[in-house]
Amino acid sequence: MLKYLIFSIFFFQFSFGQDINKALNEISSQMNQNLPMVIDKYTTLVTTYGGNGRVVYRYKLDTNLFIDYGLTKDKWISAQKKSIKNTFCSSPNMSLFREYDVIVSWNYVDLDGKFISKIDMNKENCY
Repeated sequence: MLKYLIFSIFFFQFSFGQDINKALNEISSQMNQNLPMVIDKYTTLVTTYGGNGRVVYRYKLDTNLFIDYGLTKDKWISAQKKSIKNTFCSSPNMSLFREYDVIVSWNYVDLDGKFISKIDMNKENCY
């Protein structure tokens, strides 16, 4: 449902010729009304930002994930990059971001707010 809301807002804004940054800001504001959102046992979407040709998703990650799955941080980051690239480049929900060359960032911090990783995607990553 949330993905449908995001797409609808995005499409509505563009259909009336609104500035891209204004549309991105509106999408972010709408999403933030429903946050924080637990994604899974380890991951919570805390906030988003939209503007300046960019959308940022900020997540808190319980680093017990690394222990529970026997992963190093670097292996987890590598797997996340592959998964995010696949989603960004193939999901219909991301098509307008690709079409308008919006940079989408997935930022991860641990439960104490310490930086883990930042993964940026734009349409260039899909070629």
